[in-house]
Amino acid sequence: MVVATLELLQAVAAAVQVAAVVAAGAWAVFKVREYRERKNLIQLDIDAHIYPLSTPITVAPRTWKKGDERPTIADPRAHPYALEVLLRFSNNGRTRFRLFNAQIGVSTMRPADETQFDEEDGHLHLTRVVTSGNIVPPFPVRGKPPEETSFYYIEPGIEQTITYLTLIPEPRELLQVVAEFSFAQLRIFPKQRRLPGGPYPHTAARTYGINTQGELIGRD
Repeated sequence: MVVATLELLQAVAAAVQVAAVVAAGAWAVFKVREYRERKNLIQLDIDAHIYPLSTPITVAPRTWKKGDERPTIADPRAHPYALEVLLRFSNNGRTRFRLFNAQIGVSTMRPADETQFDEEDGHLHLTRVVTSGNIVPPFPVRGKPPEETSFYYIEPGIEQTITYLTLIPEPRELLQVVAEFSFAQLRIFPKQRRLPGGPYPHTAARTYGINTQGELIGRD
């Protein structure tokens, strides 16, 4: 009788252990699926339009150097083109995303006698002609710091386009647009690239050719 009881208890204990393992596995699968559904799945695509000006505009452009909160005023130069950059953000997740930080850089080829390739991987070095500040504007709210209130909502299943218009000098052969954004839920660009311990910004780039009429080649 005692032996039968012990065997029954051992069988019950084994069944409980198996049930616990199965339950733990099911819970883990549920949490992974929930995480994937709720995390921000943001895709960034770049497009651009270039517009020749009837008369070049000579002006001292503003540019933001890495880590600088305030812009640097460059020397005056002629700008024969306006460039419109379109950043298309797609939210493929199931939760609303708040975009606090986005920044754009525009580069072109160097003069032929200054052509240079990267020593590590051999890619062609370009010359930066435009570096924007944070293109998400400040949205002040009384009683709160603008770092916490300045963002765009990107809703789930929605593609949202943010445009940036600037003037550029005469490009050489190629024009490359680079954009980056951060998942940080605080306004940190352009002074910081990331929060301490946080992820680095996500980056996308698009390169176009320039024909003799000053039109972009390689657009979709």
